[in-house]
Amino acid sequence: MSPRRVGTRRAGFTLVEMLVVIGIIVMLAGITLPAIFRSQVSARETYCKNNLSQIGKGLFSYMVNWDRRFIANRPPALVTSTRQIPDPVFTSFDDLSPLWGVPAARFERKGGTFRYVPVVTESYVQDVRAFNCPTTRDVAGRLKERTEWWKELRYKRDGKALTFTWSSGYTFTTSTPTPPPQLSYEYAGEFNPSMQYIGINSNKAWLAHDDDSNIENTQAILVNKDYKGLELTSKSNHGKRGGNMLFLDGRVQWIPSIDWVRHVIGGIREWETVTTWSMPSGYYGIP
Repeated sequence: MSPRRVGTRRAGFTLVEMLVVIGIIVMLAGITLPAIFRSQVSARETYCKNNLSQIGKGLFSYMVNWDRRFIANRPPALVTSTRQIPDPVFTSFDDLSPLWGVPAARFERKGGTFRYVPVVTESYVQDVRAFNCPTTRDVAGRLKERTEWWKELRYKRDGKALTFTWSSGYTFTTSTPTPPPQLSYEYAGEFNPSMQYIGINSNKAWLAHDDDSNIENTQAILVNKDYKGLELTSKSNHGKRGGNMLFLDGRVQWIPSIDWVRHVIGGIREWETVTTWSMPSGYYGIP
């Protein structure tokens, strides 16, 4: 007689068991992945906040050395009575290169003669990566020589280089800067910010903020008070979520998108009030 067959079960999962396992994995992924993404976004926002904090410390150190004045980026007058060359120091409203150190010359005496000795100004920010928001593709320090990196910090991403010419008054043309800009932040340099002004509200006046990919000095914004052009877009450093802002009192604060326009224009109006200076119409629309 043949031996009785004993029922055996094949090793492995049935189709139903596989579907159950896959369903559990998908459910867990749906729970954990958004949390991981949110933590990464939060980490980048915090890193960016620390960058602006370093820039703020650099600006205040610079201010101490320069008679309570921050970096001045006010553009030259376009109409002059004489053919006076515009200030060659001016590059853009957002130029933060003096915080890294720029080439200059020192007048020294050697024996009975005087001569100019090339020097590099003091560096107020020690890590060039502080000028880059981690959510962008800006990478300062791409040039071969470290002493040349300041050239990348003169313009924000979409900034334009200005070339002045004379024709019964100064006019200018715009061009793409060389080397490509690597600055992720906007600076209130056009107001020649200073701690010497009386009555300024340091809780309201900002020094720098995340590049929101907007042009703040248009006629629509400054004259017509149409602030739609200041709303955050997908091209802003942190998209439409919000951005970090460095205020005159030294704090760096995350500003959600719903409050972004109010804080940007509030700071501009505060500087206009205390400095009694406003953007000349000839510069309207220049990034």
